[in-house]
Amino acid sequence: MVDPAAAQTQPQILAELFDNFGCANCTTPDSNYSNFVTENPSYGIVVISYHNNFPDQSDEFYLESRANVDKRGGSSYYNVSADPAAFIDGYTSSSSPYNWIHDTKTDHAFPLAPLTQAPKAVIGSDGLIHITFSATGPTSGSSVVRVALKESHIYFANKEPSGYGNPPDSLWNDVFRAMLPNSTDATPLGPGETRSFDVVFDPGKFVYGSNWNTQNMEAVVFVQDVSPTGAGNYVVESIGVVSLAGLSGVAPSPELSAASLRVVGIPSNPELEVSLPASSRVSIVISDMLGRPVRTVAEAMMPAGETTVDLNGNILPAGCYIARMTVDGNPADQAKFIVAP
Repeated sequence: MVDPAAAQTQPQILAELFDNFGCANCTTPDSNYSNFVTENPSYGIVVISYHNNFPDQSDEFYLESRANVDKRGGSSYYNVSADPAAFIDGYTSSSSPYNWIHDTKTDHAFPLAPLTQAPKAVIGSDGLIHITFSATGPTSGSSVVRVALKESHIYFANKEPSGYGNPPDSLWNDVFRAMLPNSTDATPLGPGETRSFDVVFDPGKFVYGSNWNTQNMEAVVFVQDVSPTGAGNYVVESIGVVSLAGLSGVAPSPELSAASLRVVGIPSNPELEVSLPASSRVSIVISDMLGRPVRTVAEAMMPAGETTVDLNGNILPAGCYIARMTVDGNPADQAKFIVAP
């Protein structure tokens, strides 16, 4: 899914999707709704993709979001029984992208209210990320405050045995990572009650925390009714979004963020150009488009500045490939290239 955060205005609509981007049964809903979101930035659509509705030990995102976090995706909350499916502002929207778009347009006429105080993300004295905000309950009924973390620009190497039709290598956006634990589930907001919140995110707590990139993460805060309206509908009352990027103490090292890899030369004679801000140990692995490693073309210390890796000595059959570079053991960059006869 696209990440509309950079273009959107005040968040107004929450679209919670249960889908596998690129999957054979989800391609059309994904692409149609993605295009709609991209073409309508003024709608303020906040997308969260829960990726899967059923337990799947081969699904990397399913496993990560189930590690040590409050459950949200799958059948644990909305009782989703099949994907693709969507909930627009907490209302079920079936599996059709036309339903998703229609319901989004309808809800745009009645936009979600902003939080009483917009969320902020700061590093506390404890060294952890604190998401602070104030929220007010609706005029009737009880509601709870949810704080969902989502991440974009995730490189996904498809390792599922069946593949599900997912593309082997792509960047995924708006993927649900965690529903942060907080006390509001036990203590709902009363009608019209306003309360201030300080929800703490400790990246080190989660089993897969080292694979999460805080620089590409947002916290989506929303107030949702406790009691359902109809079958499986839990109305969302208000919303706010804050980026976790740029927080002191969680930013990637300058060396890693400044390292780059690009393809130079021509398809019949491609070369790789590595750019480093400081001398580092570099590994470059060439994979085919199915994500299978073909060969390692570099495994050595490289100096600061630019270094060219000549692929002539590593004869590759004609085709498409992906070069992945790690710097001092950390994923740094990747580049796709074509080898022509």
